[in-house]
Amino acid sequence: MALFFVAGDYQQKGIGRSLWNTVLAENTSPIITVHSSVYAVPVYEKLGFVITGERQESDGIQFVPMEYRMLLNENCPCSKTQCSRHGKCNECRAHHAKHNRPLPCENQEQS
Repeated sequence: MALFFVAGDYQQKGIGRSLWNTVLAENTSPIITVHSSVYAVPVYEKLGFVITGERQESDGIQFVPMEYRMLLNENCPCSKTQCSRHGKCNECRAHHAKHNRPLPCENQEQS
């Protein structure tokens, strides 16, 4: 992933989350990596990224290596077993977030 920014005037309006949900829905790679600016680490952590190394510097720019791993849940509790996203937790979360719908598996767990 490269250059994931939302202009200051448009931050905290769900634009970044919407962009991220689109990335998750369209992604086919099991791992997404970024070189986060030091200041953006909390944003990426909120999206589910984890730090994979120490702070580094390249051409005078400091960054923190991070990655996001797509979850595959072979023991998915969702009853919608015919769904193409069944067992692909991140993909399912992105789809439901994009359509502003609750996750079926979370509804089952709360019952």
